[in-house]
Amino acid sequence: GSVIDFSWGLGLVSMYYFGITKLGINQDNVGLLIAFSAYVSMFWHPIMNLSNFYNQLITNISGAERIFEILDTKPEITDQGDVIEIPEINGAVTFNHVSFSYDDKVQVLNDVSFTIKPGESIALVGPTGAGKTTIVNLISRFYDIQQGTILVDGYDIGQVTIESLRSQMGIMTQDNFLFSGTIKDNIRYGK
Repeated sequence: GSVIDFSWGLGLVSMYYFGITKLGINQDNVGLLIAFSAYVSMFWHPIMNLSNFYNQLITNISGAERIFEILDTKPEITDQGDVIEIPEINGAVTFNHVSFSYDDKVQVLNDVSFTIKPGESIALVGPTGAGKTTIVNLISRFYDIQQGTILVDGYDIGQVTIESLRSQMGIMTQDNFLFSGTIKDNIRYGK
């Protein structure tokens, strides 16, 4: 693209230089010089469009390669052998002595236990790194916990299909999370 732009500019400068100095164009035929500069521009515009098309094609091909690379990635979290479909969720969530670490070195959650009843409102508030996002990600089973159990309506999320669990949930990331009502209501009303 830059070579084509440079060539176009060089062509215009050359035309003006030769038109004014060598051909002796005067005031009477300045219109002829302007017409030729328009013709030079008309000549280069399709070539510039082709170079832009080539650049876009290369960019789109590299983007498509990345998309296919992501699609070919095997998920780390998969269904276990004997899993069941979770029925329609009412919204009860229970953490029983849950411990979790992203790297098996630093515990993000250590022996966390709480219960959220259907229709109950809670707020997860704390400084960065306190585990708010981790708790939400664990409920959707984006990660498997190391210890304890997470129950949704009494079902261990490790014993239900990931699709049946996630199809009934929605995650909205913000600095602070606020859940009210059932998980299904949170999805419907965007809370």
